[in-house]
Amino acid sequence: MSDAFISYSRKDAEFVQRLNTAFVEANHVIWVDWQDIPRGEDWWREIERGVENADAFICVVTENWLISEICQRELSYAKANHKRVVPLMRQKIEGEVEKRIKGSWMDLQWEQQARDNWDYLRHLNWTFFEHDERFEAEFAALIKTLESDQPHIKAHTRYQNLALEWERSGKNPSYLLSGDNLNFAENWLQDSFTKDPKPTKQHEEYIRNSRRAEDEQTALQALRDSQIKRFRKAAVGLGIVGLIALLAAAVASVIGVQSQQAAATATVAQGAAIYAQGTAIAQANEAREAVITATLEQGKAQNAAATATLAQGAAIYAQETAVAQANISLKDAKEAQAQVVIVRSTLTAIPPTVAAIAASALNAIYEQDIASRLANAVLRVADKQNGAALQIVNKIVEDYPNRAFAYISRAMIYAGMNQFEKSIVDYSKAIELDPDNVTAYGNRAIVYGKLKQYDNALTDFSVAIKIAPKNSSNYSNRGLIYEATQEYEKARDDFRKAIELDPKEATFYNNLGTAYEGLKQYDLAIANYSKAIEFDPSYVIVYNNRGNAYQALENYKQAIVEYSKAIELDIKFVQAYRNRASMYTKLNQNNEALADYSKTIELDATDTDTYIKRAQTYEALNQYDNAIADYTKAIEIKPSEVIAYNNRGLIYNMLKQYDEAIIDYTKAIELDPTTSDPYFNRGLAYFNYKQYENAIADFNKVIEFNINDSEAYKNRGDAYVALSNYDNALRDYSKAIEIDPQYGAAYTSRGFAYADLSQYEQATKDFNKVVELDPQNKRAYYNRGVAYARLKQFDNAIADFTAAIKIDSKYQRAYFNRGNAYRDIKQYEEAINDYTVAIQLNPNDDVAFANRGLVFLNLKEYEKAIGDFNIAVNLQTSNMNVYLARGLAYYATEEYEKALTDWNEFEKRGGVLPAQIDKLRIEAATVVTVTPEG
Repeated sequence: MSDAFISYSRKDAEFVQRLNTAFVEANHVIWVDWQDIPRGEDWWREIERGVENADAFICVVTENWLISEICQRELSYAKANHKRVVPLMRQKIEGEVEKRIKGSWMDLQWEQQARDNWDYLRHLNWTFFEHDERFEAEFAALIKTLESDQPHIKAHTRYQNLALEWERSGKNPSYLLSGDNLNFAENWLQDSFTKDPKPTKQHEEYIRNSRRAEDEQTALQALRDSQIKRFRKAAVGLGIVGLIALLAAAVASVIGVQSQQAAATATVAQGAAIYAQGTAIAQANEAREAVITATLEQGKAQNAAATATLAQGAAIYAQETAVAQANISLKDAKEAQAQVVIVRSTLTAIPPTVAAIAASALNAIYEQDIASRLANAVLRVADKQNGAALQIVNKIVEDYPNRAFAYISRAMIYAGMNQFEKSIVDYSKAIELDPDNVTAYGNRAIVYGKLKQYDNALTDFSVAIKIAPKNSSNYSNRGLIYEATQEYEKARDDFRKAIELDPKEATFYNNLGTAYEGLKQYDLAIANYSKAIEFDPSYVIVYNNRGNAYQALENYKQAIVEYSKAIELDIKFVQAYRNRASMYTKLNQNNEALADYSKTIELDATDTDTYIKRAQTYEALNQYDNAIADYTKAIEIKPSEVIAYNNRGLIYNMLKQYDEAIIDYTKAIELDPTTSDPYFNRGLAYFNYKQYENAIADFNKVIEFNINDSEAYKNRGDAYVALSNYDNALRDYSKAIEIDPQYGAAYTSRGFAYADLSQYEQATKDFNKVVELDPQNKRAYYNRGVAYARLKQFDNAIADFTAAIKIDSKYQRAYFNRGNAYRDIKQYEEAINDYTVAIQLNPNDDVAFANRGLVFLNLKEYEKAIGDFNIAVNLQTSNMNVYLARGLAYYATEEYEKALTDWNEFEKRGGVLPAQIDKLRIEAATVVTVTPEG
């Protein structure tokens, strides 16, 4: 580390020598490049390290420094690292000197870099060293500047260097901060944003990732401690009392072996060693902790009771493994024998004779041997060496063919390899050898549960309970089977019995909570989840389950609180993120939902359902490209995902990409022809694509699925109208209304159909119904107003258009049509006012200009009329009557030649001049002098 890096031009070396001497005398460490090292990568890396390790960057500003590319690069690197930059003015840079310098930069590759640097320096406080006789005074000021706020500066340099080293290591976790060092860094970062220099992005990312890693380790350790505690309780409940005293020694033994291996690795790779040693214990636990985790999973019904039941198999499997590992930790067989004999005394009476005692000791030795060998087999399974594991347990059975524990050992290995049928055979053999073996019955019941042979599972658990009626876990396990068969009342009773036997076991309260959820008694479920948390505040799954109960009660905000707590305890808890995202969606907090769905995908990139839900969230945020990408990803993972095709088709349809929409709906139909939605949606796409016959065919299919689907009838009616098949259309609209008398869209469509047929009285009745159903529907009033106008009931029409305008003051078509109604009853001023508003709302409405022109024509305001007609023509109106009307206006203003031109244009466009106007044309023609062609 150095106090400062001095950037200077070689031509100013004499001054820098004096400056460096002064720093040395003041006990300051300065980095100066005195040698003209060849400009290679090694040289520049040395410069970078010099800048990085310096608390401040001093630049000796002269003309020579400013025109040096190397000096400019040095300053840019200092700026990038947010170094405290101290410009030392050795030469005034102004006037002709500044112009000359800037001119020398012209057309150089680094010109912009130099200009940016100069602009940066001009805004800093300068230290002036122009006059040698004032050197001491100016140097004292420089020292004062460098020594200000040293704690902040020193920390800035230190943490930046650590961050850079972390980046260069490939972001190796061993380079991150922890403990008090991390706390100090966080406090510094929080305070540093108001200071100069400010922290860099590397600072922020480095400290933030250090905190994340620290929190993960803390959470992992807390979870591990909780799991070990739960393992002890569960082991006692499942009849492993005889070996539970040896559990801690077994765990320590396994961890010790792993730590030694990590230490050996450290001697080979020095850099990786630090990381390996620091994480050895965590790795050991992770590698073998399936044993503990499995036991913990007993009773934790996460999403389905069946899943929880299956976890019980792994639980008992884990318990036996723990027994085996415990025995490994013993120094020799004699000590194992002594320990087992001692703890077995808690289960059975001490034999009365010396011979019996000897037999008991020998029995302990046998079981110690089996347990030790079983532990090795379990470790092979964990390492996916299934063949080696089977060899070990087969040898156990060969050596101990008459001992139940031997068959139980092999049965557990089979279960761990998902060879359940073979597992059952061995458990059955164990029961044959020892008809009162609780573990064999309990384990076989769990395997039956995995095979969904629930009746057999219930029978075995019931036998286990009869043999050991005080064993609380057997009641809990049987309760889980009852949950799997949705016999929630029986499950509830078993969980209550388990709690009665062991009132402080958090797992049992959790299980009772899931039973109450099955009974839809959510308040009782919450009460039991809370009791479980009271006994074990770190019980992650319970917070998730309590969140589910609050969700069922539609208390979404509290559900979010619960899921957040679960995530706080386990930052990789996928289901909690997914559940919380669902709650955010219900509260329309789409950005928060998006973040949680993205985190879920980060943790589990194979879950199609999450991609679909995130796609739906993107849709809510109008991010349609992202939504399409997620639906596509879901299809890539699961090509048979019907909902992804259907939903992607909906977006394509909305984006008017009808070809793509139809392809997706067709694929959805191909995958599941028994669902009506894709047919319905494809029908809409065909309609939008103007393939009306295909649309009708799809709506026919929807009606086959559900003869009372009112929307299918309505949409098929729309397709019939497009084909001018009004009889079928009216029949479909009427059927839709018959099915759903409140279906406003069906009344509207039927009203339009009647209007197309000029049956305006019927149309008015339908629009009356729409208004009745939705008094705030502006289009209903508008449509009825149009029908009234066709019936020449202009007062009613005006009232309806006014009602529509009251609902929407910017409803342009309502103003336009009210203007027409006022015109037809010769209320010209009102008509002009409405046309004017319609034009203001849509300046490109050529018909509004034309109609207002007609009113001006009727009022004999010919200039205004001609002005409106001119605009209508300029807007390229398709209304040829504009030419007829403008011709009359020109005639009235005696512009006969223009009148003749407009009337001729009217005829050219296919119009037939009325006799009266044809007479005016003849008169105009006699007035116009036609110049003969020469």
